[in-house]
Amino acid sequence: MTKWGIKSRLFLFFVIVISFISGISISSIFINSRAREEHEQHGGMDGGHREDEPENEHAEEAVVLSLGEIQEFGITTGRVKKGTLLQTIELSGEVSYNENRFAHIVPRIGGVVSSVNFYLGDSVKEGDVLAIIESRELADSKATYLASLERTRIAKVRFEREKSLWEKKISPEQDYLDAMQLYEEVQIQLFTTKQKLHALGISKEGIVSIEDRDEQDFTSYQIKSPLDGTIVEKHIVLGERAQTDTNLYTVADLNNVWVDLTLYPKDILHVAKGQRAFVKSNSSDAQAEGHVEYVSPYFEESTRSAAARVVLDNKDGRWRPGMFVTADIAIAAFEVAKKIRLSALQVIDGRNVVFVRHEDGFEPISISTGRSDGEFIEVIQGLEVGDEYVTDNSFVLKAEQNKSSFGGGHGH
Repeated sequence: MTKWGIKSRLFLFFVIVISFISGISISSIFINSRAREEHEQHGGMDGGHREDEPENEHAEEAVVLSLGEIQEFGITTGRVKKGTLLQTIELSGEVSYNENRFAHIVPRIGGVVSSVNFYLGDSVKEGDVLAIIESRELADSKATYLASLERTRIAKVRFEREKSLWEKKISPEQDYLDAMQLYEEVQIQLFTTKQKLHALGISKEGIVSIEDRDEQDFTSYQIKSPLDGTIVEKHIVLGERAQTDTNLYTVADLNNVWVDLTLYPKDILHVAKGQRAFVKSNSSDAQAEGHVEYVSPYFEESTRSAAARVVLDNKDGRWRPGMFVTADIAIAAFEVAKKIRLSALQVIDGRNVVFVRHEDGFEPISISTGRSDGEFIEVIQGLEVGDEYVTDNSFVLKAEQNKSSFGGGHGH
């Protein structure tokens, strides 16, 4: 091999070694640079934690929502307060008409229906003329009264004349006594015919109208409403004959209703007049509070149950007779230092949690609970009187927190 050949090979080997060493250096610089960049992007944290900050494995972040989102989700809050919890028993029942403000309307005299003025569902006032019946019997009664009135007037004139003649010794005493007896008899007859008109529903003013001859129509009999209310039944048709045993209308005052509850032997000793009752409809969201007004003193033999009654205000018409309901009757009460609404509770990881509102959001707080009355629950530990907590729709906050804990964030 020539001298020049040996030098060429040595130069080529040197170049390869230098290139290999340079490649390692460049790669190391590149890797170290990327590592420093990633370290800086993570705030100098090793494994997601700063060296100068302690790790808190159990910290739960507050859920932050805007005012618009709070309103959209229907989130409402209340304050922790002391108060009373009620021990209740649950009873089943049914809404019915208030029978003290309920009327079946039947005619007091038979006749043919000549006018129908009100119909099913109409509101009526006391004294409204619901319908008119043409009655021959009524005409006869009015005519009899007028005849008795006239006979009484004539008998009175004769009695006064005979009395004057007897006192003057002009006529015998017997004529005076006969006139007096006749006058008393026609007075009794007049009283009887007048009472018959009253029994037919003719008022004092109506009788005065008959006496003064102001009333020309003796056959028209008016069917009037005896109370303010609503027509809930109608059994009258124009032109039909109405009898004295026919229920033409049923009128009910629906401004308040009865709730008839069923009491079994195990409940009867706990329920008493005056207790608070919380009534809920089985078919709608209607709820109301009332008081027990009546407890039956006996058991029905067929059902072996007794009855209790609650009266509810119904001016808004929410309670309809025939609705099935459930009533919680408060049979005892006890005081607690702190209570919250039962609807506020959420269960997270097996813990009872309430979301407390702070300036920076809604914080989930673990609490210990005690007794409950189905609406409120006693707080033993975790909250203080005056704390503002979420009462309704807190499940939205629970869902938002779950999203955050899985790394998705709550997105607000």
